[in-house]
Amino acid sequence: MKFITRRLLTWVLSISVGLNGVAVGADGPALPAAAPESQGVPAAVVRQLADAVERYHKAGTIVCGELLVIKNRKTILHEVNGDRDREENLPMERNTIFNIRSMTKPLTGIAVQMLVDEGKVHLDDPVAKYLPAFDNDKSKTITVKQLLQHRSGLPPSGPSR
Repeated sequence: MKFITRRLLTWVLSISVGLNGVAVGADGPALPAAAPESQGVPAAVVRQLADAVERYHKAGTIVCGELLVIKNRKTILHEVNGDRDREENLPMERNTIFNIRSMTKPLTGIAVQMLVDEGKVHLDDPVAKYLPAFDNDKSKTITVKQLLQHRSGLPPSGPSR
C-alpha cells in the first residue's frame, strides 16, 4: 500500500524542519488551524497520513501517536491516537511530552537525501563545503556520507571517559 508519496514526505519534512524556533503547544502560541487545501495540500493526502498512524495503533505497531502537520505556519492536521499510559488506561492527549531520544537522526537523514535528490548536496563532498566550521586541519576531509554513517572520526561528544 503506497500511502505516503514523495510529495507528502516533502511536506511533512518541510514542516518538521520549518518549525525552527516556532513554539507550538501548551507553553507557546498555537498556530492557527486551516483547511489543508487552503495551504496547497490535498485533504485526501493528509487523511491518508492520519489513517496510516491510526492503522499503526490498531495493529499494535505503536502504543500511541500524535500527528501534527503544519504548512505555512498553519495547523492543517492535529490528531492523537492510542493511550499515553497503557497500564492506567489513560487516552492520548494533544501536546503530551515524550522522550523521543534520537529522532533527529532519521529526519536529518531524510532531509539530506532530499537535498541529494535535488542535486544540492553530494554525499562525497567535504562537509566544509556546507559548514565552514569544518574547514580546519582536523575535519576538512570529512565527507557528508561519513557524517551520516557515523564514521567521520570525530570524537564522541559529552563527558570524557
